[in-house]
Amino acid sequence: MESRANGTEKLGRGLLSFGLGGIVAFYMIQFSSIRLLPLSKEIKEIMLNGITKNLSVGIFETVVLLVSLFALLAAPLFLHWDENAGIKILILLVVCFSDAAGMLTVIVRGEIFLTYMAIIWASSIYIAWFCLEILNILYQWMRVGIENACVRVGTSEKK
Repeated sequence: MESRANGTEKLGRGLLSFGLGGIVAFYMIQFSSIRLLPLSKEIKEIMLNGITKNLSVGIFETVVLLVSLFALLAAPLFLHWDENAGIKILILLVVCFSDAAGMLTVIVRGEIFLTYMAIIWASSIYIAWFCLEILNILYQWMRVGIENACVRVGTSEKK
């Protein structure tokens, strides 16, 4: 009976991540058509006219990026509750890289194409699933903490 409940929980989590991923993918594709396509036209005009804009990245943004990447790569070393945490984080990094590559391709090509939409859709589903896994771990952690707190309050230990 417990395996059936576990199976329906996994199915529910999969359907939820599929639905949330689809909604996020729709938003990202709309964002791409609103923001990235005009940026592509602007960059092509800059290249044709030879006029360059000063596109600079600040030191703060660079530090935030490097610290975030280091934290993502170092996280599996400190995670003990799941044996596959390193693989999950590696897949998350690959997904983020493929999203960035897809966005750059949209900017260069100046059009939204089917492969880009499929990549965004699949990556959104994985990111939603990953976030649901994190929320599940936090919920389990909080539930165990609350149960331990109730046990401590309910005991009649004298100090």
